[in-house]
Amino acid sequence: VSDLVTSPYIKTSGEFESNYVEIKEKQVSRVNLIGTIVNKSETEDKNYVSLVLDDGSEQIRIKAWREDVKILEKFNVGECVLVIGKVKNYNDETYIIPEIVKLIAPEYLLVRKLELEQEMKKNTTMQKHEIIAIKDSILQLIKQAEATEGIDREKIIMELHYASPEIINQE
Repeated sequence: VSDLVTSPYIKTSGEFESNYVEIKEKQVSRVNLIGTIVNKSETEDKNYVSLVLDDGSEQIRIKAWREDVKILEKFNVGECVLVIGKVKNYNDETYIIPEIVKLIAPEYLLVRKLELEQEMKKNTTMQKHEIIAIKDSILQLIKQAEATEGIDREKIIMELHYASPEIINQE
């Protein structure tokens, strides 16, 4: 949830394109969240219900209007739920419009945390492999240029256009 609420919300101009949150170079327009309900609000006329979901990293509001209220009205504070829904933003608040909400056992919070930690380790390993490949490419360019006049940093950056200048400078 912290990635959702701290990442930039991008509004697209295309008719058939979804707005999205950009998280680590991914365009996220629909999410699958697990968390505990820490607050519930509803209007007297039952035309609006919102739940505040906490996953341990941050809180996010789940909102429903009119006929979609039935999706949220049966849930209460303290319950652990799985929410699948669309990411929206209004007045600088990122929130979720629910499509599916299911009551789940609280143990699934731990399962999700472990899944996310495993995914982060996988991404870190991929980045290490990519950095090693960039380092090898830099060394190869330097060796090729050694016989002639050498090579400057800008030329290496131009040659390795797939890598960021920051990583090239670091290596």
